Amino acid sequence: MLVGHLVDQGKVSKYLEEEILNCNDSNDILYEYINEDVVRVNIIPFLKVYSKEKLIDLFYQTSKLPIRNKLVEDVKKYDLEDIYKEYGVKAPSHSETYRNNYQPHYRVVASKLLSPDIKVLKLQNFIESVRTNKLQIIALEGRCGSGKSTISKLLNNVTVIELDDHFDSSNNPVNLDYIEELLSNLKVGETINEKCFDCHTGSYYIKEKEVNSIVVLEGVYGYLPRLRKYIDYLAYVVIDQELQLERIKTRNNFNDFIEKWIPREEEYFKSFDFVVNADILI
Repeated sequence: MLVGHLVDQGKVSKYLEEEILNCNDSNDILYEYINEDVVRVNIIPFLKVYSKEKLIDLFYQTSKLPIRNKLVEDVKKYDLEDIYKEYGVKAPSHSETYRNNYQPHYRVVASKLLSPDIKVLKLQNFIESVRTNKLQIIALEGRCGSGKSTISKLLNNVTVIELDDHFDSSNNPVNLDYIEELLSNLKVGETINEKCFDCHTGSYYIKEKEVNSIVVLEGVYGYLPRLRKYIDYLAYVVIDQELQLERIKTRNNFNDFIEKWIPREEEYFKSFDFVVNADILI
């Protein structure tokens, strides 16, 4: 995972403590994706909420995960410290000037180790940064199993519309006519009676909700072209295929996901570059 050169927790702690003393970052982004496997956890924003020990543990656990990249595996066969010792010199490292001036200060962490509360905090911070008194709608997108529902349920001071409540018995992925009517009539402070579909009973029921200034449209297909004119921001939850399948396997209707839902979703996600166009990656 590219951090195997620092697997001793004592060294990790020492380096981090030294770096914290010289941190003066203005970056307030909790973490940023390098690719779907790893993120840069920015030290200052992280330590405003979590402990130094938690960051050290995330970094340490990342170093213990299996490495997928064969090139990195080949490099790790060699102990660079021993190689340099043969020549009587110390292995090179970043200079003190570099360590004191590079921005932002961060640690590389495996994305699969990010707990729901960390992901929620990143999205919540983004929500508060864009919140006004006016209605704003955020599409919370991502593949099945990425954690969208879990994240949306832990957000504060938002109204959540779950697209899973609007899958009907037709071949359409979601009841677009109703969703469009619902979004076009939202008014901050008013109460709505959301008409939801129960796919188990085949009947409709009502969810009563007060409309917050931030409405989160949670679920796949929330950013279909027909709905985009109502959306102010796109949040995309990243997940790799291995972790997705690991989570989907715990569901009773696993075969339905493999044979029907995931292939349909993949066609949708191929139609638009969500990672590049998202306002925030979770």
